[in-house]
Amino acid sequence: MSTYTDASLIYYPSGVKAGKAYSLKPTDGSGDLTFTRASTATRVNESGLIESVAANVPRIDYTGGGCGKLLLEPQRTNLVLASEQMNNTTYWANGSSGGTAVVTGNYGISPDGTQNAERIQLDAGSGYGDITQLVSITTGTTYTYSVYLKSLSGTPTIGVLFNGAENLTQELTTDWVRYSFTFTGAGGFCIPRFLVLPSLPGSSSTADILVWGAQLEAGSFPTSIIHTTTTAVTRVKDFGTTDVFGSTFTLSGDFVLFSDIKLKEIAANVLWSGGDYSIGADYRSYCIFSSTTLFRLFGVGEVVVADLSAVTFVAAHYKIAIRRESGVVNFFVNGTKYSSSGGTPSTTIKIRTISGANLGGKNSYDLNSAFINENTMSDAELLALTTI
Repeated sequence: MSTYTDASLIYYPSGVKAGKAYSLKPTDGSGDLTFTRASTATRVNESGLIESVAANVPRIDYTGGGCGKLLLEPQRTNLVLASEQMNNTTYWANGSSGGTAVVTGNYGISPDGTQNAERIQLDAGSGYGDITQLVSITTGTTYTYSVYLKSLSGTPTIGVLFNGAENLTQELTTDWVRYSFTFTGAGGFCIPRFLVLPSLPGSSSTADILVWGAQLEAGSFPTSIIHTTTTAVTRVKDFGTTDVFGSTFTLSGDFVLFSDIKLKEIAANVLWSGGDYSIGADYRSYCIFSSTTLFRLFGVGEVVVADLSAVTFVAAHYKIAIRRESGVVNFFVNGTKYSSSGGTPSTTIKIRTISGANLGGKNSYDLNSAFINENTMSDAELLALTTI
């Protein structure tokens, strides 16, 4: 059996242009995936550098190296102003805790490959040496703060302080690393602060570091860099106003749906959908991760015909295959087979490939690859295919 020969659709992140991500198969373009995003965005390119991408252009991201992934993100706003300009005293307070902080703009090469990283020399002195910005936040909301840091001398210990109570203490290296910290708002403001903490065991009293890309966003994980100057900036979610990512295939009889993804959070993410899930009479979807970590197959009229309640999904890497064979659905997840706990799905279903799943405004996964195979595959083949 040849997966390539038998497949109706094979998607692997490769060629893109505005409004389109090209599929490897079919070769006539009928399976190319449609795409919208009503704002610019950033990605890590093949050289490992952060670059901006025009509106409506899919992002193939190479964070961490290796093969590219189709980057799909929810809407986020960077609340930190002058995110790469810590020498801008309109937005960043210098040495407000009593110590000395010397900031030099455009000193070093940043993660985008240009000389725009800020040098911060911190001396605790009689207090904290720090750079601070006050940002309004909402009580009870989850936020993630992230920033790129690199030491110019030694391995100093740097603190990132929030609301005067919560802090991330990190020993830096001489390589660029993006550090992040997630917290729940407990007051009317947040203080993103870079400082040395002489009172902590093993911490440094001085530091000479490079800083770039400060970002504070409402959400449980950091997303791609959003540059700011004088105002907060919003990156619109991938897929804009449409929930359909790709062409429509009509499948009859046996078939296999496969997805290789990295989940960033558990939210209402649909990987395969049939019909329009906003209309109850035509609610046919495969592979939904909801806030309750439920993975389901829906039939016409929102009838659950199969579910995979035996697996609790978390933010992680998954290879998932759904096989319909002789009216029975089986799930294969990361090298394990699970039997359907529901009934028989429709024999014919229109598959709109790789749905954007804007339920709740969420797009929270990277897509490594996907295919539709209109023939059955054996247990051994699917177990091997889905093994991480």
